[in-house]
Amino acid sequence: MRRFRFRRFRDDETGSIPIEGLMGFLLIMGWFLVAFEIYDAFRIRAAATRASYVVADLLSRERNPVGPKYVEGMKRVFDFVAGAQDANQAWMRVTLVKCWDDPNNPGVPCNDGDPNRLVKLVASYATGTADIYTQTALDREAPRIPVLAAGDTATIVETSLQFRPLFGIGERWVKHQNDELGQMGLTSALRFSSFVVTRPRVTLLVWDPNK
Repeated sequence: MRRFRFRRFRDDETGSIPIEGLMGFLLIMGWFLVAFEIYDAFRIRAAATRASYVVADLLSRERNPVGPKYVEGMKRVFDFVAGAQDANQAWMRVTLVKCWDDPNNPGVPCNDGDPNRLVKLVASYATGTADIYTQTALDREAPRIPVLAAGDTATIVETSLQFRPLFGIGERWVKHQNDELGQMGLTSALRFSSFVVTRPRVTLLVWDPNK
């Protein structure tokens, strides 16, 4: 008897169009929201990367001395190009480095595999809550800095933009019996960071703490 009931239930093709339509609508809308949020994340990431290279290019063409005020101005340029909602959404760090020409061993490049020939810190300034570089911290970033010829200088522009999702789908925690299992999707904890190294195009960039 149970077998016949199960077979009858299995072969039953009746349904409710409004209920099925509602379920389909919810699935489509959920997919649309997730897809749009992922697309928006890629759009913001591309804008942040583009803004970082804009700032790095402007610094590479600068003929006059730069300083903290100049970096703060470049931060506003970055916020505008990246489309930041406010000044607290991103931070920027600008660092000047140099490969000192050793008189005892002239012409030897820096960051070319010799741990004793790493670039030296000239100056560093950061906006927001970011820390400035020390020589020790800069040495840890040596693998990310290209080889510099003896006597050459370079500017490192680092930016970090916080992602602020439109719908906050990923901000909701997945719970089971009041236990938080984790988060799914894109959250505001996601940051888009860039590390751009450029050489001066015209003249050596000079750091002035009063500028």
